[in-house]
Amino acid sequence: MCHVAKFEAFVRRNPDAPFAVKKKVFSAALVAAILYGCESWLSPASLKHATSMYSSCIGSLLGLGKTTVTDLSLIEAGLPSLQEHVRDAQRRCIEKLTLERANDVDDPFMHVWCITQDAGTPAFKNAKALLDNMDAEGIDATRECVLSFERCTFVTCRTMMNPALTTHPMYADPTVCEYKRRALTKFRLSSHNLAI
Repeated sequence: MCHVAKFEAFVRRNPDAPFAVKKKVFSAALVAAILYGCESWLSPASLKHATSMYSSCIGSLLGLGKTTVTDLSLIEAGLPSLQEHVRDAQRRCIEKLTLERANDVDDPFMHVWCITQDAGTPAFKNAKALLDNMDAEGIDATRECVLSFERCTFVTCRTMMNPALTTHPMYADPTVCEYKRRALTKFRLSSHNLAI
């Protein structure tokens, strides 16, 4: 949680920094710290603890309160979910290991890979699913999740404010004032006290 506190302090100390700068700091420092070694995460418990930190930082990045829905925030910021980050890192790691060592019969990794492949273990099935699902788009999966919700806030956002569930161009424009971007973000995500 200290990484989250540091990022929130950075956002508080630099309220006028452009969104692109905050996103770069988020990607470079924070995601690297939270996801360090995620290639070897085999348990969903590891992902569960990291997800709360990631969600909190997304809220800080966008300038939102703690109760704003994370899936909508991910779409608004144009960021994939933490699960997609981890899957992508695991996919790249397995790809690299299998391609580099494919012809090396004495390699311990390839020996274990062949044993798990022959036995059809759950670990091999999971790794194979990661490799076979290379073209999955994280943002699209998040959009599908949001479209399946029927709660009031989701329906309002989906049908009135952001029907296509797209990322607004203001996030890529460095000339947009940060206080205006935060206000529009809160409005688009219904993270305000106005009656809609």
